[in-house]
Amino acid sequence: MMNILSTKKLKNTLVTEALKLGFRVMAHDFIEIKLLNGLQEARAITKTHEHIIFTSANAVKAYQKNIDKHGLSIAPKKLHCLQGETLAAAARLQNVEILGRAKNAQELALVILQQHDIEKVSFFCGNKRSDVLPRLLRQHNIVVDEIVLYHTVLVNHNILEGYEGILFFSPSAVESFFQRNNLPRQIPCFCIGDTTKNALRRFADNEAIVAETCSQEAVMRELLEKMFHTTTQRHNVHVF
Repeated sequence: MMNILSTKKLKNTLVTEALKLGFRVMAHDFIEIKLLNGLQEARAITKTHEHIIFTSANAVKAYQKNIDKHGLSIAPKKLHCLQGETLAAAARLQNVEILGRAKNAQELALVILQQHDIEKVSFFCGNKRSDVLPRLLRQHNIVVDEIVLYHTVLVNHNILEGYEGILFFSPSAVESFFQRNNLPRQIPCFCIGDTTKNALRRFADNEAIVAETCSQEAVMRELLEKMFHTTTQRHNVHVF
């Protein structure tokens, strides 16, 4: 049995499936998400531009929570978002047309820039959002109104038990992990996206593998395929 550390609590189905394959997942939430749904956020949502952007499923959840709590009536929106969990959450929104999607923030910015009629966007995000997307859009003279809909709070844990692989799901979780822990050089890291991998590079130069899409399933799939290859020389492991 191999121990795997996840810096986020995972879906029970993933933990169960990993266990069947010989991997015990030790999961700790290294960050806490606090959704904001006060009058300030509600007013901001009602004044957004026609084109809106999400790069986090948490922002989508907070957006919908504000609509439900305050009974907001929102004009039709055209949406761009990241793939994976963000897209899955955004697909449940009403009165929204999904125009573009991409693997990471930089690619999403390029998708938006290809639509030459977009002059203004509303970007729903957290207080620790990456600067990649808004910076690229502003460099091309697109007005970006940022609306913070959630706060990320670091939650530190001291990890005493050994592990043979680690999962990172956000730059904030990377920062939180390294506030109290060291990462052995031989431990491979599995990241939900390039921004998370870049954050990891500030603290360690361990092998870092980025998932094909931004989802828990994709990150776990990369880990299992890597570990199977390393331990049993099996290829093309089909999981999830």
